[in-house]
Amino acid sequence: MTKILQGMTELPVVEEIYLRNWGLNFTDGLPESIGNLKSLRVLKIEYCYLGELPESIGYLENLKILDIGNNGG
Repeated sequence: MTKILQGMTELPVVEEIYLRNWGLNFTDGLPESIGNLKSLRVLKIEYCYLGELPESIGYLENLKILDIGNNGG
């Protein structure tokens, strides 16, 4: 699944990403390239076993909603 997210980061016009309870596993965290999504306004990742957020998340100047609740193992 990380490869899919890495592919998304090559699409600069992505404004919203919703990932919820798809049996996804991000225990190694999100890819650093997530910071390339300069248009991203909404990032919701729930019930996906999310590890750490990369430092590049701070580059998302347009990000208004970050919801990473309920991602425990």
